[in-house]
Amino acid sequence: MMDYQIKAESGRQLLARLSTRPGLGGLDERLLGPAGPLPHDVIEITGEPSVGKSVLALQWVARAILSPPRGGLGVEVLLIDADHHQPLFVLVRLLQSCMKAFMSKTPGLRLNSSLVETSIKDALKRLTIVSVYDSTNLYTALLGLDMMLLSKPQMSMVVIDSLPAFYWSDRLSGGLPHMDSYLKRLLTVLQNSTKQHKVTVVFTRPSHFQSAVPSRFRSKDDTVGSTRLITLSRVDDANTGESSKGSGTSLPRQNCQSTFCAVIRSAYGQSSHKYLINKDGLTWL
Repeated sequence: MMDYQIKAESGRQLLARLSTRPGLGGLDERLLGPAGPLPHDVIEITGEPSVGKSVLALQWVARAILSPPRGGLGVEVLLIDADHHQPLFVLVRLLQSCMKAFMSKTPGLRLNSSLVETSIKDALKRLTIVSVYDSTNLYTALLGLDMMLLSKPQMSMVVIDSLPAFYWSDRLSGGLPHMDSYLKRLLTVLQNSTKQHKVTVVFTRPSHFQSAVPSRFRSKDDTVGSTRLITLSRVDDANTGESSKGSGTSLPRQNCQSTFCAVIRSAYGQSSHKYLINKDGLTWL
């Protein structure tokens, strides 16, 4: 006699499972391929301070929320801001850079101040920012993702900068596990809140939050981890000037000559690309 198990599904879960969200094809062809990240992908951006972790994440946000006629994808994005490095200020700069790059490749299109302002206002309507100031705020935001995503069917990407931001402040209270266990706990909450929804998750992490295992990628026995790991590092410190010593998402001055490298690891293999950081964000070499 066969044993059949029937799992009940709520109307909300059915709606989330059957709904189709806008795709992210073309988000970043160099790092993510022409098809872009897939729904349910978890992309981890890691590196030392001042290598462009937050800038790269915001560059993707700018590209995603900008309308297609201006060179973007026109999708909604949720940004959970735990680092508070003036993301809107940097984002506006990146939106302008994205539009200029697109216009330069499109004959007959010209930018003016009125068009730029209108395009930026239109893009920011597709962005939801949740600022969190302690671990309680962060956990509340992560637990609330299920309901938020259900109410926003055009939202295709969730970005957290930075996921383990409150580890050391929580560590002072005592009773916290190893860094890797702490991060895994947060990822479990994050993935449980988003698993019913076809969204891409991006989070930044300082490189000193090392994994206790050789790979953070999902396997048959590990349902918590990243599907793509992007490691950013500085290759050349020559002639960096004061701007390379900054922190957060502040864009270094244009004359900074530091060279950086992004290494992308996934189930499909590994690749690397060199880049510079300037007022336009990450510029690939």
